Amino acid sequence: MNHLKIVFFVLAATVSIHQVALGQETSSDSTYVNRYGVWYSPSSATSIHGVCITVFAELYENHIGKNVNGLELGLNPITIFFPPVFLIYSLDPDTHQPIYFEIQNPEVSDYKLINGIHLGIGSLQPRWINGLYVSATGGFENVINGANVSLVMNKQTRVNGITIAGIGNHDTECNGIQIGLFNSCQKLRGFQFGLWNKNE
Repeated sequence: MNHLKIVFFVLAATVSIHQVALGQETSSDSTYVNRYGVWYSPSSATSIHGVCITVFAELYENHIGKNVNGLELGLNPITIFFPPVFLIYSLDPDTHQPIYFEIQNPEVSDYKLINGIHLGIGSLQPRWINGLYVSATGGFENVINGANVSLVMNKQTRVNGITIAGIGNHDTECNGIQIGLFNSCQKLRGFQFGLWNKNE
């Protein structure tokens, strides 16, 4: 565990030094910082146009208002421990309650905005996806406008489109289609295809 902490600190120091050495703000207002091409997160950038490489999750208050227009690659090393946890969690049919906080009427300003594609191992950082979300294990508390595909499970705040999981979908709200072995949803407007389906 100590070795893992050292790795995290080295990563944080590396990206900070890289930002100081190569990064120049492209806006006269330091609150809004645009980056183009390939960039990383966490960083001071508020908008990344191109490819964003996310090396670890930002704290909730730090990712609000940030957006990626293009492709986000989730390469957080801690997510390699997600598969067994997600596997066990996905078998619980009552896992459609929100984890972080109850969002009655989610707004895009509450999330990290992705206009395009997210590819990753797994994530616990809430995102607002306009496009495609693909995860090796699953995602939590996202708003999906498009398609959501995970090998293990999905547990999203809202899905407008289609969500597919190898084991289960446990969403708070779904306007579209859930496909998985186990599907549950608090508020469903659409269809569920699986061995066990529940909606309230």
